[in-house]
Amino acid sequence: LLISEKSNKEANDKIITIDESDKSKPEEEKKQQRCNYRIKVTNTNQIPDRKQINPVTTVVAETYPFPPIDKCGNRVRYTSVQVEAIRSGLSPGLTLIVGPPGTGKTDVAVQIIANLYHSFPTQRTILVTHSNAALNDLFEKVMARGDIDERYLLRLGAGERDLQTDSQYDFTKGGRVSHTLAKRGELLEKVQLLSESLGVSSVNERGVNGSPSYTCETASYFNLHHVQKNIQIFEKRAAAALNDKPATPPDSEAAASSIISQYFPFKAHFSINNCASLTLSQAR
Repeated sequence: LLISEKSNKEANDKIITIDESDKSKPEEEKKQQRCNYRIKVTNTNQIPDRKQINPVTTVVAETYPFPPIDKCGNRVRYTSVQVEAIRSGLSPGLTLIVGPPGTGKTDVAVQIIANLYHSFPTQRTILVTHSNAALNDLFEKVMARGDIDERYLLRLGAGERDLQTDSQYDFTKGGRVSHTLAKRGELLEKVQLLSESLGVSSVNERGVNGSPSYTCETASYFNLHHVQKNIQIFEKRAAAALNDKPATPPDSEAAASSIISQYFPFKAHFSINNCASLTLSQAR
């Protein structure tokens, strides 16, 4: 393995070579017990006393397991050299990653792209390759990660027709506009259904072919004056009613569920039966 750095410290340019012999490292690392720890500091004093010099505290270290591999995001366990390549790619200067086929150069590049996107979501990142096949390979792996919304992805050039993705729309400029408009229609339909369940609007107010009567602007007004208002009224009523519930635990739980189900304003939208029990956490 070779990691060489230029003598010019201002440029921070790096050439990182990924060898095939480095592929055996993940198997050796799996044999080791790896876990992170989450530190929690709690104060055991029930009544705070400012005059007390040495408050009693407890430090608890809980094991924090690695996220499951079936979630969106990275599905590759990187080696130490690949991690160094990713760290170098996120640093100022030029990073050149060299290696034979099958050593994970594309996966490293995709990880760098994802890190740049999540670290600087307002910035734009351009990918330039020597061929359409190489760019499509990068594009498809970025899509396969699932942690970057496809509305932020745009493929320029004639190679777009060769992309193998699950998206319903293409990634040209016109395809991105069609995808945005379709997503807009889906969200406004949800707003329309919620409005009808609250009695704010009716089916007769829909547009041509049953299209939603709301726009993005009127949907924001609906959220402010109806959705948020109903949530605030529900929180106040539930808090006032729960203070008067019975003190006995079985009766207390039954009374709390009955009160919450009674005052919950979105039962019709979520198709909740009036006799169904509903906890405060479920309502929220």
